[in-house]
Amino acid sequence: MACHAIWKGIDPDLRLNEDQWILEPYQTGGGRVSAFFAHILRGAELAKEDPDSLLVFSGGQTRTTSTTTEAESYMRLALAADVFTTTTPFNRATTEDHALDSYQNLLFSIARFHEYTGRYPTKITVVGYDFKQARFTDLHRAALRWPIEKFHYIGVDPEVVHENVENGEVSLISACRLMFANIVAAD
Repeated sequence: MACHAIWKGIDPDLRLNEDQWILEPYQTGGGRVSAFFAHILRGAELAKEDPDSLLVFSGGQTRTTSTTTEAESYMRLALAADVFTTTTPFNRATTEDHALDSYQNLLFSIARFHEYTGRYPTKITVVGYDFKQARFTDLHRAALRWPIEKFHYIGVDPEVVHENVENGEVSLISACRLMFANIVAAD
């Protein structure tokens, strides 16, 4: 799971208050913090459904105003909010604390999975914003040469997705596809 911000709170009941998060200016409003928690909930649901899964919260120390990582803060919130609801400690969730972008979220999560379990995953499910599905599926997965039939993306968007965000994502995907096509053509 690619993380997007740092939860600095201590009371999980206040998790939807923006002042409990370290946010970039563009992340305020529009229900983004509710989407962050929805990502956590969906990841936990998937991990509980599959006894062979490992939930990896992925995100590094992205804010100069905090010494914690995005991943650590998501894990802390998941535990504080008791999203795993088990009678014994839930040991199938971990953090990857170094990724600084979405490609690193995927790549470093695979490495963390191997580090944690001693093997590579047989399938990958990514939970994130719906509007980033093409980025993860068409670019990052393809760059890692991960088989499409062993890759699944679940999109959960904030209440409001601004048109400029979607347009920016489409422009990014188009530019990357063009760049990759030029690299392949040069070979």
